[in-house]
Amino acid sequence: MNDGLNLISLHELEDRRRCRNCMIIDLRSPELFAASHVPEAVNLPFEEFDQWRRVLPRNRTLILYCERGGSAMQAGRKLMQAGYRVEIVSGGYNSIQQRGELEKFRRPRQTED
Repeated sequence: MNDGLNLISLHELEDRRRCRNCMIIDLRSPELFAASHVPEAVNLPFEEFDQWRRVLPRNRTLILYCERGGSAMQAGRKLMQAGYRVEIVSGGYNSIQQRGELEKFRRPRQTED
């Protein structure tokens, strides 16, 4: 159940990388983030959610991903209830790895105006 959250595909995530009004958030541990991540993502570990959630920009769409999607769904529900625009990467970072999409995400993005 997605509770009204917008799930996005890997293709849509690729498009969001060019969006200036989007903030991509990796909810995984700092160790997993350091090993590999979507280049534009910031690491805000799920375990520290209560510490960082109140300082997120309200004027941007927050795109969340974790390892498989569960933590992103939990965080997304809370953020949506607090009035944030939220999108969740379907399948999490695992889906990027399993589909061999990592190379696509290593290319530099070109920002849309």
